[in-house]
Amino acid sequence: MKRRGFSVLELTVSSFCLALISAALFYVFNMCSSGFRLGMTRQGLQNQITGFSARFTIDVRQSSMYAAWSNSRTVNVEADPGVVVPLRRDALCLSALRDPGSPASYETATGLPRWDCFWVYTSTDESPTGRLMRFRCDQPPSTAQFPLADFRSTPNNYFTIPSPRAVAGTSQTLAHGLHKFEASLDQANQQVLIRIAFRGEHGRTVAGRSLAEIAETMFRVKPENSWPRL
Repeated sequence: MKRRGFSVLELTVSSFCLALISAALFYVFNMCSSGFRLGMTRQGLQNQITGFSARFTIDVRQSSMYAAWSNSRTVNVEADPGVVVPLRRDALCLSALRDPGSPASYETATGLPRWDCFWVYTSTDESPTGRLMRFRCDQPPSTAQFPLADFRSTPNNYFTIPSPRAVAGTSQTLAHGLHKFEASLDQANQQVLIRIAFRGEHGRTVAGRSLAEIAETMFRVKPENSWPRL
């Protein structure tokens, strides 16, 4: 018995249908993969904000408003090839105690803190994202509330990483993917204001542009060891 093979038309139609099914499957897979990458990027950015908030809130609340000081700086960041944007990457210093739980850190008669160090928050100027750094600067114990000497000088050694003013072993990277870090002081309401944004990439366009997600938030925290209070 003679077998009949496939005609050219049948092979063409079959190949076309197979190509359509493959393209549809690839599109669905690509959409799911992109959605997964976007979700992971957003989760990572939220984790960065949460981690920063926990550390920063403790440092500010244990500090004094009269000793808090900010240093504003604008850097040009290449967000994409050929696209340069100016962003704030500031620094902030806060008075602190090396051992807040020790009775020796407070005056016996008044209970006032004997400030013996500062915590410095500073940002780097890499493109497209930088790092948020934290390190300690020591000083002789004193109940006086005053900002860190030369913190607002120009050029500023506190933007240098590693900083020559940092106590050895205290420098730490709090977060990567820093987009901007704006620090200011609200003297009227006795609050430290921070506007912070992190940037994460979850892919590239055909033209090579980055698909970036930016998570931004603002913190208002009141130092609780300021006296006299307004």
